[in-house]
Amino acid sequence: MRDEVDERLVPLHVIDHLADPILADSASYTDEKGNFYLVIIIETGLPEPYEVWLVNDEIVPDFTVGVEECSRHYFSETSDISK
Repeated sequence: MRDEVDERLVPLHVIDHLADPILADSASYTDEKGNFYLVIIIETGLPEPYEVWLVNDEIVPDFTVGVEECSRHYFSETSDISK
């Protein structure tokens, strides 16, 4: 199944050590502006899976960094409401 992997999305060194079949999941979403989001998640045997994030078919490196910062900001503001 390695021949089905697009090396532009997943470098071979990420999956070379894995036995077949390679376990992967994906999820997609289209927002109200028509932007298409896709995440591909590959189980590599490490604590964190290898993730590839695309927006409108373009790879977005470090996509979750901004998301995590926004989430921390949002939850810090909403936690004040419940006090």
